[in-house]
Amino acid sequence: MADPSPLPNDPARLHAIARYLELQLAAVHAALAEAEQRPRWWVQWARRREGEARHGLLHEEGCWHPGEPMLTAQQGQALLAEYGGRILRCEVCRPGQRRT
Repeated sequence: MADPSPLPNDPARLHAIARYLELQLAAVHAALAEAEQRPRWWVQWARRREGEARHGLLHEEGCWHPGEPMLTAQQGQALLAEYGGRILRCEVCRPGQRRT
């Protein structure tokens, strides 16, 4: 089977291709950094009786449960660590877990 995109064999064109790919990769890294800082998670806090420990469900952007993203992924992970088992991940959107 032939290579679908054969590369040229001269250094000048190879350098041009390498530079183009470096610029594209830099753009992808910048977009990824921006996306990681965008709020994507929120906690749906449960009602509680006075004196009862606070607990809730963590949701990710796109979940059909009510709420609006106001936490970055890093802030969501920090809440999970702080509250331990009192914040559960929504079984519908499964925040922080890769979907197939």
